[in-house]
Amino acid sequence: MINSSQLHQLFQSDNLTDLAQKARKLLSNPLIITDLNHRVLAMSDEPDLADQKWLHIKESGIIDITPNIANIYHRSQLLQKPLVNKALSDSTDVMRMAVTHKEQLIGYLEIPCFNCIPSQEEQDLIIFIADIACLIMKRNLGYFNAPSDAIFFLISDLIEGRISDERTCRARCDSLKWSIPEHYRVMTLSPNNAASADKPIPLKILKNNLTKAIPNTTAFIYGDSIKAIISVNEDSALDGRLFADLMDFLKSSLLEAGISKSASLLSDMKSCNLASEKALYFGQLLKSDELLFFYDKYAVYHMLECCDTAADVMQFCHSAVIKLAEYDRTHQTDYLVTLRTFLYTGQNIADSAALLYIHRNTLTNRLQKIDDLIHVELQDSESFFHLMLSFHILEYIGSSRIFDYDNRIAANPQLKHQ
Repeated sequence: MINSSQLHQLFQSDNLTDLAQKARKLLSNPLIITDLNHRVLAMSDEPDLADQKWLHIKESGIIDITPNIANIYHRSQLLQKPLVNKALSDSTDVMRMAVTHKEQLIGYLEIPCFNCIPSQEEQDLIIFIADIACLIMKRNLGYFNAPSDAIFFLISDLIEGRISDERTCRARCDSLKWSIPEHYRVMTLSPNNAASADKPIPLKILKNNLTKAIPNTTAFIYGDSIKAIISVNEDSALDGRLFADLMDFLKSSLLEAGISKSASLLSDMKSCNLASEKALYFGQLLKSDELLFFYDKYAVYHMLECCDTAADVMQFCHSAVIKLAEYDRTHQTDYLVTLRTFLYTGQNIADSAALLYIHRNTLTNRLQKIDDLIHVELQDSESFFHLMLSFHILEYIGSSRIFDYDNRIAANPQLKHQ
């Protein structure tokens, strides 16, 4: 007979491994706790157990799933109780229990019945263990926003890097019958706060509309954003049409999105997800007029952010840029903007003059003055690259400082008047 003190000890478990060890003392059989991908999160310590299937699970860290096993877990979820999976021939029976919270599937318990079929008292205890496992998984593993669909749970594991072995990734996809595109991009979508403040659309509706608007897209809600895996077409015309449809969707849905480069390996999904998030972040930070931010365009700012944690990125600015900035401050001129515009237009006099709203002759005179000040050969590829990088650095520094200031003001409005 299990007493209240023993139940209390179970409830005080620090983690899943601790829970598995404490539960094993109260159960007649070993215990395995897995996530929705049937990846082992914890299992009881069985030093004397030589069963080959048990040793295989211990070594591989994954439970092999068949349609019959999946059906047992589905019935367990519906009935909210453990069920015995009767083995064929001389194999071992297994009791299986779906771990759920408010009808949301979170993981599984597997109890190989090496010694005996659990009694009704033990089955009640298994339900209690499943509830505690649910609490620990949500507390320690951050499963508060875990999607209820197993495919989306697999994708969340991939984008967070919890599964990184390519063969394991492919096996999980095959077991769930998820047809991943041969080449894919990861996209992170979030509401355009300025545009949607008065009439926010629920994320669930936006997610459903996305999958209808863009074929062959897998999308799910991930915290306060939407994650999507979109197929990349080898035909550039088809790819262009897809992005045109995507732009229309973002505009009508009041959304902004960051999108990664294309990839083919599932193990690259974590880096693709980071790229999509950084593209969205820097697109919003730099206040771009676009709605779809491609990582290729913002990768340099991501690089500067990484460098900024180790050194002051301003030290990498070309001395000519710093000299022009100082001259502008002292003489109230616009030579820095003039040079930046001239470089960004591919050193085209007509286009630069039009963007600066000045006459071509005025621009020519400014460029001559700039040359007199900095003496840099603009046709030299190395100088051109360094100057362009310097302007990116100035954009990054300026935008990040403004962003930090806006955040400080939002947190302490009284600072605005100081």
